[in-house]
Amino acid sequence: MAAIARAAAVGKGTVFFYFGTKEALFLACARGEIESFFADLERALAGHPTPSGREAVVAGLGATIDAHPAIVRILGLVHVVLEHNVTFEAALEFRRALIPLLSRVGEQWERHLSFLTEGEGARLLLRVHAMALGFAQLADPSPTLRRVQEQPGMELYDVDFRSALLDSVELVIRGAQQRARA
Repeated sequence: MAAIARAAAVGKGTVFFYFGTKEALFLACARGEIESFFADLERALAGHPTPSGREAVVAGLGATIDAHPAIVRILGLVHVVLEHNVTFEAALEFRRALIPLLSRVGEQWERHLSFLTEGEGARLLLRVHAMALGFAQLADPSPTLRRVQEQPGMELYDVDFRSALLDSVELVIRGAQQRARA
């Protein structure tokens, strides 16, 4: 916080006045990156005719992840931050700020994936978020687990984050499409 105060040419107390904790400052920074990610995710499909289908949605997601390589790590840290040392008000404000982003992109996905019903796009994005967090952990194991994975017969645990996530998103979308047809 002292380094941030020096860089902003303000007193450390001023930084604490506006943010309260390091975690609250982190949430504010994370929010900016998340908003940028969602804006790029929207742009990735904006030029496609609707409905453009599963391939366009998955490709747009992949391109956006490529343009924001730190987003998954940031999202993983957000959950730890939200659980520790922020006020109820800060957590509530942060989560409320995400709702319009999820809703807007979710509605866009619903237009491109015409089999999704109202509200399913935002819920799909939350599932993508959960999968991303899980695959990020698998793809970046601790040093001990990395050594374990290097042992013969452990190839199953060698996970490439991007391909695992996008393949899984495609499978989930296919499943939703099959369910809608039934």
